Amino acid sequence: MNQHFVDAASKIKKDQDLLDTTGKDLLNIGNDVKEFMNKAEQDVMLMAYTDIDTESVSYDSVGPEYILATIMTSLYNRPLHKDEPIDLVYAGFYRRLHLDAMKHPRTRVLRKIWRMREELGLVASINLQQQELLRNYLRILEPCTFRATTFIRAARFRAEAPFIDTQLRRAHSVRLRVCDLDSRLEDVSNHVSRMLEIQQENNGNAIIVFTIVTIIFLPLSWATSYLGMNTSDIRNLSQGQWLFWLIALPVTTIVIGLAALVVLKGETIREFFIRREVAKDRQRSASTGMSAKRRLSTKMTEPSVGRKQSTMMSDNHLWRGFRRRTTMVRGDGEV
Repeated sequence: MNQHFVDAASKIKKDQDLLDTTGKDLLNIGNDVKEFMNKAEQDVMLMAYTDIDTESVSYDSVGPEYILATIMTSLYNRPLHKDEPIDLVYAGFYRRLHLDAMKHPRTRVLRKIWRMREELGLVASINLQQQELLRNYLRILEPCTFRATTFIRAARFRAEAPFIDTQLRRAHSVRLRVCDLDSRLEDVSNHVSRMLEIQQENNGNAIIVFTIVTIIFLPLSWATSYLGMNTSDIRNLSQGQWLFWLIALPVTTIVIGLAALVVLKGETIREFFIRREVAKDRQRSASTGMSAKRRLSTKMTEPSVGRKQSTMMSDNHLWRGFRRRTTMVRGDGEV
């Protein structure tokens, strides 16, 4: 009997706790609903009596001009690869190319950088043309450019101008990112060029070592081959090993000396021969010029001499005619 009362009391206590919890939850929900209703009432009042933007959706009438602007901007912003804009596509290419250039600098990477910079230049040029087109289109849509504007045109322009300005800012930001990628590629190209120069210097040092070894052993090999010709049996020779060194050492010394002379004074020797050739050319051109002048003076004096001779002949002919006329007059007795 006592146990029955204890169970009933515990059950009543549990029900009371559940009622208290449910009451608290219902009270909280009611407070939240009341708060939301108050906020909605304030939004409605703001929409009715103020011009403050409260993130409400409004609808304005637009014309074909706005639709044409949206078509142009959708073509500009159309994704090229994997639904990504053009600047993000080239940013991904740059990351891969930069990693390859840092790990394995080579001429192939330089060619890729040059091609990518050329493409970025084309993209920047096209972007500038797009911005210029949008600016011209916005200038055309301005109500003041029409001879007779209307309130409808002015109202539509208030919706068109912010949209086109937003697209212009977006296009300008894309161009800035493209130019930034181009400058980064220039730095990577300079780094790869320096690394290639260092590699070329190391290769040049290796070539110098191989050249020195070749210069030293080539005369020795020649002397060995020359003395190894089977002109007679080696057992019948009276000379010993000293003959080989007698020939090999002077030849090796001469070859090394000539090679060192070419390496150290090669540019001076080349300049000497160039100056000599230039001096010969000047002498040849001077002699040719003198002969041409002589021929020209001869051609100029020959006509003058001919003219003098013709003048003297004409004077003699006139003098003879004058003397003849004088004699004939005197013969008639008219003097």
